[in-house]
Amino acid sequence: MEKKRGGLYVAARARTYAGGELIVMVERYRNHLIFVKADQDPRTALWKAGTHIQFNEDPRTFRDVWLPRPNVGLRTKKSAEKQMMKEARKWVDDWLRKVDLGVLVVFVQTSVLVPFICTMFT
Repeated sequence: MEKKRGGLYVAARARTYAGGELIVMVERYRNHLIFVKADQDPRTALWKAGTHIQFNEDPRTFRDVWLPRPNVGLRTKKSAEKQMMKEARKWVDDWLRKVDLGVLVVFVQTSVLVPFICTMFT
């Protein structure tokens, strides 16, 4: 749920725990749900976070988009989560900008961008 602070809506955040360990960080941002889960690479001891975004494109279309995992790991779990949350917010902003311009980009189930662009009819 979004909270109003100083005239602006601030994203509500939640953390899911199992046995005291953080499983996934969730944030609602501009009517999109962002899920971030960080894992530590046992070889390098660096953290990488996986991210997916869920939203309703329209009343009959639900989207679940997986962002690519970063190539570079970070030293702390918190920094990996923060970086991917920042990337996810940027993706949401870019997506909404494209929708506002009347251009839709279609994704397939494997999250590979399909070079198919169609214009919206108003």
